[in-house]
Amino acid sequence: MPAWIWALVVAPIVLLVLQRLHEIAVELLDRIFNRQFHSAREQMKVANEALARAETLPEIDCLLVESAVRALHLSSGAVFRNDGKVFCRTQDTRGWTASMKKELLPEQDAIALRCLKDGEPVRIGHDPWNSPDLPPDQPLDLPSGLAAPSLTVPVRSGVPEATAVALFGPHQSGNDITADESEMLERLAARAAMAYERVFTAILRKEVAMLRQQAATLD
Repeated sequence: MPAWIWALVVAPIVLLVLQRLHEIAVELLDRIFNRQFHSAREQMKVANEALARAETLPEIDCLLVESAVRALHLSSGAVFRNDGKVFCRTQDTRGWTASMKKELLPEQDAIALRCLKDGEPVRIGHDPWNSPDLPPDQPLDLPSGLAAPSLTVPVRSGVPEATAVALFGPHQSGNDITADESEMLERLAARAAMAYERVFTAILRKEVAMLRQQAATLD
């Protein structure tokens, strides 16, 4: 064959094949060495689907926290949902006991609520914001040690009652939550916000229907 055929036809085809082989090799190596990350991502997809089917607020709370803790092997996790003037925790999840903080207050817990203002996850320093004047024999308000919260993730919504804050500790191994994992948690929180809004809308519709029914009986 003439030499110009190799330059114009065969060479580009060979380059495309080599490029595709390189991409396949990179994907395979990524899956081999980041198997845990890909497993966590698949678990998060399952959690997103479960959130779309959730029918109660406690169910959404549990899915948001437990799915993230289990998928990423985190040391602790809790969600505080807006309840008017404060953000309330209604469940005892990993790392959080019944004696620990049940409410987040705007001034006292500004470090945890800052993520709502920033609109993105915020890393929390290693120094906990437990009240310094607590008696020595009184349990701490927050998980301590390895379970101490290290990341606060906003659950943002235009509906106040569907707004929440999720607090997560580092990995059980002690490693911090990575930037990719933080983005994963942020997306999960966005799905949770949509689920909260859907459930609250259903609750309001039931209340309106009940009020209308009561008004009809009075007439």
